[in-house]
Amino acid sequence: MSSKIDPATVFTTAILIVLIAVLILSAAHILTPPWAVVGSYSMVPTLEIGDIVVLAQPPHCVSCLLGKVIVYSMPGMPWYEIVHRVIKVEGQYMRTKGDANPIPDAWRITLQNVRGVVIFVIPHIGLIALAVKSGVGGIVLCILGLLYMAVLYVISKIVDK
Repeated sequence: MSSKIDPATVFTTAILIVLIAVLILSAAHILTPPWAVVGSYSMVPTLEIGDIVVLAQPPHCVSCLLGKVIVYSMPGMPWYEIVHRVIKVEGQYMRTKGDANPIPDAWRITLQNVRGVVIFVIPHIGLIALAVKSGVGGIVLCILGLLYMAVLYVISKIVDK
């Protein structure tokens, strides 16, 4: 009885493990990736909950950000990131607003608050990261990953017989 390892299964499993690890590390704020996950309806219809926004480094010019969608940390709360559009520049400060919000944000931000400028959107894939952040969703995701690996193992044993 020879034990064959299917390269496609190994590749798929490795990719899933890496993706889950990156999502968990991102959710735990251990890794700061060049993307963010949209977590509210404030940017609808431009962005939806669960969209992943890929980021570029912000320019050193505040006025260059006018009209751009950015990811920034809220003043005084560096762990809390927001995805909004720059609607006004006031010297070294910027005013932001979610496209779906009726009024601008109550605070002003500087370049130091800006983590990146949105350059690309991957729809809905970030729902997994939001699930991981929820706690219960992370446990469910880990269980699903283990079940997936168990099913692959059982299938490989059936095929070997």
